[in-house]
Amino acid sequence: MLSNVPARRLLRTTPATTLAEMPKTLYPEALETAEELRAFYKVEIQQVRGIDRTARLRICLEDAHASELTFKGFLVGHPGVGKTTELSRLLLELHKFKRLEEGSPGGSGL
Repeated sequence: MLSNVPARRLLRTTPATTLAEMPKTLYPEALETAEELRAFYKVEIQQVRGIDRTARLRICLEDAHASELTFKGFLVGHPGVGKTTELSRLLLELHKFKRLEEGSPGGSGL
């Protein structure tokens, strides 16, 4: 059951100003919310990679959806390189796209 799953700690999204605040700002968990991504995700990482992997995944998903095909993909990488963070970005982008498609105002701001 999910009742044994520990609650996710809240991530401080402002800079730490004391050593005591450091563990609230820095810990090895994926960025999952729009607020966390806005605070900590650096778009410059795409320049280092040479490609926006999230955009590429989104295009593959959209193509599969338009063709009514199943999309299968995988992400690989060492622990802590941002696989789950990239999936969080993708989910937020897809939710934003869905809201725009449905005519709802707003978006994730990413």
